[in-house]
Amino acid sequence: MARHFEQRQRAQVAHRVNFWGLPTGAGTISWQYKTQDWLVKRPEDGEPPVERIVRCKTCRKALTYRVHSVDDTLHRYNRWRTWAYGGLSLLLLGLLGLVLLFVVGGGAVGTALVITAMAVGAMTGWMFGLTAANEQGVTGHLNGWPGATKHAVVFIAPGPELVCPRCGHREEFPSGPGYREGPPEQRYRAAKARMDRHDCVSSS
Repeated sequence: MARHFEQRQRAQVAHRVNFWGLPTGAGTISWQYKTQDWLVKRPEDGEPPVERIVRCKTCRKALTYRVHSVDDTLHRYNRWRTWAYGGLSLLLLGLLGLVLLFVVGGGAVGTALVITAMAVGAMTGWMFGLTAANEQGVTGHLNGWPGATKHAVVFIAPGPELVCPRCGHREEFPSGPGYREGPPEQRYRAAKARMDRHDCVSSS
């Protein structure tokens, strides 16, 4: 599925609150973030990345990010995917080689080389696959790399909106990676629960 990027996109700058991950389910953990709104303005296609400075309201640190154009972001995304598929291909070739070694026989050196190739392929596919999934065309402060970084830029995914019909109050559920704030469905359910608890006075 192709990623969708726009020249102007609503996002949130997130500051990680907890040092250790919190358990969120069977064998899963996540990190909680405090967020602030940011409208990401990308340069025109063909132009070099531009630097944008955002001051974190939680730690007061000035964060400098390099924002890439839509075309450049798509190229970066496709490059990470190519590396990921290359790693998975190496893993599959290693598995076939291992089967072949069991069938026709092979020495310890050949087996070690095949297992090494499989390990490299699995690690490459996993690492670059996560990098592709996190690619947003905003770099700096390890943004976009796998792991729960201290600061992260989380884009607001277009989709069903949670808006109070009486007062217009809106609940957001950002489209950040699952390890940061839980899977998308979990974030939506949490936002829906907040909306259900929302108490407002009709504007009329």
